[in-house]
Amino acid sequence: MSKTELQRITRRFIHSLGNNIGPDYDIPAPDMGTNSQIMAWAMDTYMNTVGHVSKQSVKGIVTGKPVASGGTLGRDKATGQGVVHCITEWAREKNFDLEGATMSIQGFGNVGSFTAVLLSKLGVSLVAVGDHTGYLYNPEGFNPHKLQDYVQETGSIAGYPNGRIISREEFFFDEGRHFRSGGAREPDRTRRGLGSQREARRRGRETGHATPKASGCSSIAGSTFCPTCSPIPAA
Repeated sequence: MSKTELQRITRRFIHSLGNNIGPDYDIPAPDMGTNSQIMAWAMDTYMNTVGHVSKQSVKGIVTGKPVASGGTLGRDKATGQGVVHCITEWAREKNFDLEGATMSIQGFGNVGSFTAVLLSKLGVSLVAVGDHTGYLYNPEGFNPHKLQDYVQETGSIAGYPNGRIISREEFFFDEGRHFRSGGAREPDRTRRGLGSQREARRRGRETGHATPKASGCSSIAGSTFCPTCSPIPAA
């Protein structure tokens, strides 16, 4: 799909929603398959359906738009930042030193990549990463900034040169990592994955819901599970 086609689809969809959305109710927000450009098209389309005088007052029709279009600074990394806040609070309560800790991340989209980038500043090393295309391992630690740029350019971790391909079982069974952060798509979270991992501590922020069996697996796996409760800027 070309960028022009994507823009036409977005604008037609928002126009068709009509008064089913509004700046004070049912405000659309970005998720998988969307970005700030798409949200900007959505905002612009809705603004053109109201009178000229009201245009500037309805910029809140969507969240996740660019800062230049009235968005919020830090919106891109907001959810990943929430994950990091939860981890640092857990570490403080448990007297756990994050410096030198290792982690694996399932899912390296917006949430997973920013979680890795922000935790790297606290001394946490990303040694394993996985997404819908497979799993990679690097005992020396990945450079999260370079991996993030690669995924943004290609759409997945597939073909990233600075890691060794490992199996799903190797990704989950390795007991040597301190954390596993989940930022994966819904189909990737089943009991097979969660039940097999044995990390001492686990942090999840995922897109969609885990299966009922997977939701109860943290105790089976001997993990500490921190439920997500992360504020996200509205603009």
